[in-house]
Amino acid sequence: MTGHLQSTWALWIVSLSQSLGTIANLLPFFLVAMEAFNGSLISYAQMPRYYRWLYHVSPFQHYIRAMLGALLHSIPVSCADVETVSFRVPEPLTCEAYLGEYLESRPGAVLNPQSTSLCHFCPMSVSDDFLRSLNISHGDRWRSLGVLVAYSISNVLITYLLVFFPPRIPSWVSRLLHRTTTTAERKGAEEVATERWAHELTLEREHPGALVQAALAYDPFS
Repeated sequence: MTGHLQSTWALWIVSLSQSLGTIANLLPFFLVAMEAFNGSLISYAQMPRYYRWLYHVSPFQHYIRAMLGALLHSIPVSCADVETVSFRVPEPLTCEAYLGEYLESRPGAVLNPQSTSLCHFCPMSVSDDFLRSLNISHGDRWRSLGVLVAYSISNVLITYLLVFFPPRIPSWVSRLLHRTTTTAERKGAEEVATERWAHELTLEREHPGALVQAALAYDPFS
């Protein structure tokens, strides 16, 4: 699914660009920016506030929400020894009675609830506790999948509009971007390569074997 989204997203970027160089610069920028702030590498709560808008516009966060919400639901969590928190409770309370009110509104589990001395606490009891830290809920999986499909369809529509109804760039914007350098004054890399290839084909037809002889006779160290 994410491959389909990336391909349709790449289509409208290609349609918007005028050269391979523009595509090579725009596509990685968009993909890296959207994937870096999809909520899996860094949670939404830990993101700097001035970067959180990237999370909301990123279509990949819906892919992460739909996938993890479906795969990591209601899976029991077992904490390792280094992940548990140990503390003593006042007598004669048990660990369960001491943490009962706390656990009503917060995630976690008491590993030895009937103990009256040293309590061992695990910060998570089920996988949904981890999902909440990433701003993901099992109930949002179908909504996120629907948003992801809508993104893909909108990408195809944008591509259609850009191909058959290309926007006209004002002349002052074109002059600003190209610094008053017209197309006639500077040829693009693709145009130069096409002309060079056509010249070599013509030379090969008129003088068969001339290019091979020239390549063999050329000595870069002479």
